[in-house]
Amino acid sequence: MRAVPVVSSLRNVSPRKLEPIPYRPRQPLPSQLAQARERLARIEAGGSPSRPIDVESASQIEVRAESTPCLRCQGPNRVDEHAAEKLQGRALRVVRVHCHHCGARRVFYFRVSPAVAV
Repeated sequence: MRAVPVVSSLRNVSPRKLEPIPYRPRQPLPSQLAQARERLARIEAGGSPSRPIDVESASQIEVRAESTPCLRCQGPNRVDEHAAEKLQGRALRVVRVHCHHCGARRVFYFRVSPAVAV
């Protein structure tokens, strides 16, 4: 049996030159646009005690609050406080968050209402 020489095809390949990606920090929105987005957030679901976000379990609340991006810079939110409070005669969960990048604060309102099995 004859030995067959192994030829590596990788020797002739030139190394790939990767261009460095320039660092781009998150840019906060102009103040007027940020204020308009905050006004809109207050009237959508979760922005006020009269319009809470309905969830099936309390375990979904913090995940949902942290997955909502910051209104000012689109950065990630971090939970500061998660409390059960009685507001406007209803038992609600109040979650206070802050943006990890720009520090903007926001409050979410949730109502735990388990799904009824049909």
